[in-house]
Amino acid sequence: FLGIGAGFMFVELYLIKCFTLIMGNPAISFTLVVSAILIFSSLGALWAHTKSDRNIRLALITLIGMLILTTAGVELLINPMLKASRVVRYLVALLLIFPTAFMMGWPFPLGMRNVLTNPLQRAYAWSVNGCASVLSSILAAQMAISFGIPMIAIGAILAYILAYWAIKPN
Repeated sequence: FLGIGAGFMFVELYLIKCFTLIMGNPAISFTLVVSAILIFSSLGALWAHTKSDRNIRLALITLIGMLILTTAGVELLINPMLKASRVVRYLVALLLIFPTAFMMGWPFPLGMRNVLTNPLQRAYAWSVNGCASVLSSILAAQMAISFGIPMIAIGAILAYILAYWAIKPN
């Protein structure tokens, strides 16, 4: 749950920073990215709840793959998107965010339902996840200053890999 919380925040901050350049306004970038991620990850959580196959390790592997593709897509499309109209930039941003954000909605509810066995474990999971979200925002800022914005995406990938390794195989 530490990895899930940190990864989620790293993805948000990476996309906010990238789309600030594309949108030309940090308030618009923040609003678009946070709204899209919260809506799409909520839809992903609802969909994961209805799936009969509830393999959290497979969900994390898929999420890591989607995150790699999204990062590559954002990095490749930054320059062409600067020349596009505002509406096209918003639509492309939403299309880039959707698959990864949808998958980001899977690990937390699957972990709560299938990995943890009692209320105390669930309480600890909530607290660790929340702490990771807060602390990773500070770490992401330092990573961006020291190593560049793409390093935040690498941090997200590593956080989700940490979550994958922390789960016992079925």
